[in-house]
Amino acid sequence: MVQKISQGASMQSRRSRQLRERADVIRNSVRKTGDHLKEQTHHTDELVQQALSLVAAVSVFTLKEDDKDTVIMDVNMDDMDMVMDTAASEMDVDLDLTL
Repeated sequence: MVQKISQGASMQSRRSRQLRERADVIRNSVRKTGDHLKEQTHHTDELVQQALSLVAAVSVFTLKEDDKDTVIMDVNMDDMDMVMDTAASEMDVDLDLTL
C-alpha cells in the first residue's frame, strides 16, 4: 500500500514538473510574441509617418486644368522647397536642391 502511494506521488511529481516546464515554454513564447508585436507596432508607426511625408511631398504636384489629359505637371517650387526642407529635417539630412 505504501509503495502504491509512493509510486503515485512520484508520478504526480513528474507530471507536475512536466506541466511547469510546458507552462514556462508557453510563457517564453508569449513574451517573445509580445516583443515582436511591440517592434512591429513601432515599424508600422514609422511607415505611417513616412507615408504622410510622402503624401505631403507629392501633393505639391498638380495638373494644369487644360492639360489633365496629357498628364503635364505644374510644380509650385516654393511649396516643393518647403516640403523637401521639412522632409530633410525629419530625416536629419541636408539636401541641396539648387538648380
